Amino acid sequence: MMFNVLFLRFFGYSPATLESMDEKSIDSLVLSYWLSLGSALLMALSGASIPFLRPAIDTSSILTSIGIFLVVFIFAISMQRLFVTMGGYALHNDPEEINSWRHKPLRIVLMLVMAVVFSQPILLFLNEHFSFGGTSIQKNIDLYMDKKVALFEFNQYQATQDQIDNLIRDKVLLSERLERLTGKRFGKALAGQANPVVAPITTQTIDVEVKRKALLIGSKSYTNGFTPLDNTLTDVRAMAELLTSMGYAVLTSEDESSDLIQLKINRYIKSLRPGDYSIIYYAGHGFQSDGHNYITAKDANGEEIAKGINRAIKVTPIVEQVASRKPALNVLLLDACQSWISTLKGGTGGLAGQYQGESGGSYFFSMAAAPGKGSIDGIKSSGKHSPYTYALLKYLNAPEDIQTVFSKVIKEVKGLTGGEQIPDVRNNLEGPFYLVEPGVIFKNKSKTTQTPVVELQSEPGKNIPCSQYVDTGNEAMNSPLAACLKLEIDLAKNKIAYLQDNIDQDTASKGTWYRSEITGSGLIAEKLHQMWHKKLTLLLNLTITMLIILLMVSGDLLRYFWPAAYLAISSYERLKNDGLRRYLKAVHYDVDKQVENALEKYKSFDSSKIRRYQWWNADTDFYDVFPVVKNLSDENLSSQSAYNKFIRKLGEA
Repeated sequence: MMFNVLFLRFFGYSPATLESMDEKSIDSLVLSYWLSLGSALLMALSGASIPFLRPAIDTSSILTSIGIFLVVFIFAISMQRLFVTMGGYALHNDPEEINSWRHKPLRIVLMLVMAVVFSQPILLFLNEHFSFGGTSIQKNIDLYMDKKVALFEFNQYQATQDQIDNLIRDKVLLSERLERLTGKRFGKALAGQANPVVAPITTQTIDVEVKRKALLIGSKSYTNGFTPLDNTLTDVRAMAELLTSMGYAVLTSEDESSDLIQLKINRYIKSLRPGDYSIIYYAGHGFQSDGHNYITAKDANGEEIAKGINRAIKVTPIVEQVASRKPALNVLLLDACQSWISTLKGGTGGLAGQYQGESGGSYFFSMAAAPGKGSIDGIKSSGKHSPYTYALLKYLNAPEDIQTVFSKVIKEVKGLTGGEQIPDVRNNLEGPFYLVEPGVIFKNKSKTTQTPVVELQSEPGKNIPCSQYVDTGNEAMNSPLAACLKLEIDLAKNKIAYLQDNIDQDTASKGTWYRSEITGSGLIAEKLHQMWHKKLTLLLNLTITMLIILLMVSGDLLRYFWPAAYLAISSYERLKNDGLRRYLKAVHYDVDKQVENALEKYKSFDSSKIRRYQWWNADTDFYDVFPVVKNLSDENLSSQSAYNKFIRKLGEA
């Protein structure tokens, strides 16, 4: 009995009141509060398990867990003590309300809220260690992390690529200023003019909303001694017209520098969206080195290429970056592989037959000639086009599967060249893919998507390099400005080279850092999402959650629904209320006695002649809010206003 009283005292019960209760009532209360103690421990353990959901457990995790355990346990016990000390009754004298009292369900609602919150870590622990209806949460979390890290790396890669784009743009504009200054861009005749009227460098934009996009690149007039190609620009323009009629948004590059081509490649790749159809077509000189394919711009330099493949554009990154945008189909068409590069150090005629990045989504790659073989720029039977492009123009818009289309292209090229040139095709397609949609595009062959031309400008708000020098129109006096521009061009070139050389390594290192950060956070929110979003395990998780909640609120449910328990609480509250009433009554009479003893010291005091305030009502055995006071006319003062009026009269007297 003594132990039970001490145990209930721990939950805020008054020992004096408990001693007036029968042993059976106390036992029923003790049973319910043992369950509440277990619930508090279960909630505390659930909260303490949260730090251990992180993969790395260290001293700080253990200390945090202990801290959470103590806080949650003290809070849960304090809630139970608060329910007890608040009491079931206001101090009143309504016997009917006292006898019919039961504590309000709000107490259970509050505990249910706590139980719902603290049931989740326990459920999460069970789901992590047992596969409920499928793969474990950790496997799903690993997939989620891979997607998050891939997205982060993609964004980081794009941010670096944007830096490269800006540097390339600045380098192009600086080169244009230098060419204007020296007269290389428009001839010596205008070199002496301070402000010659020359068309600005322009580029194109592409509509990102169009689902079918194409980038067409052609190089013809090589400026560093290489053989010009007669048909490449004709090929590009014809392909642009064809693809535009097929509903593609077309971005073209005709005889531009490597910087402008790279800028357009980057802009094109950024325009791609998941599910797009992408076609990249190139016509010009190309070569392979160390298993990688390269395409060239008009400013390609054979000696520089032989040393470090400078101003040659590597195909592999283009393929991989397009694949990273998750297109429905990634098509690459190379009408290149000229044999002029075979005389250079490290280079061989034709293109390589292997592509890095081939595994990224659905791809279809085709070269004009077999690996290691040179292609033909043009023959009489193909008119103003190369045999390969001639065949593409003939069959590409056929409403047939791409495999069927290119089987016809191969046959056509082989026939045109007498078997000397056979196109190469590589792909991983498992189903039919159509470059045009049968019955859709061909209903409206006039459908076109224009790509607006805009002037290439510096980044807004950016300081213009070499602005401290003024173009005087005098070549000799302009030498400081020319030297400054050359220095800025070299600086931009070095920055571009550094970023391009380190972009993959920097992106990977940032991805590793990001993975460690999100892994260290525990990903609790995502784990809860993974736990509840599966329909297969929803019912099972819901059932287990309900069982955990019932355990956590079992004591409160017992005190509310079990007659022995709630009658015991009602008995405790009545006894406590009676005790408070008796204490108040004793205080009232004690104060009244003290007042009378104090007044008896005065000789003029006559208790029979003085009306007293009757604060205690003998009929109800309870105090009165408005005491019964009689004035000289013996009128009862039963209202607050009458009482106040009587007091004012006494003050005036």
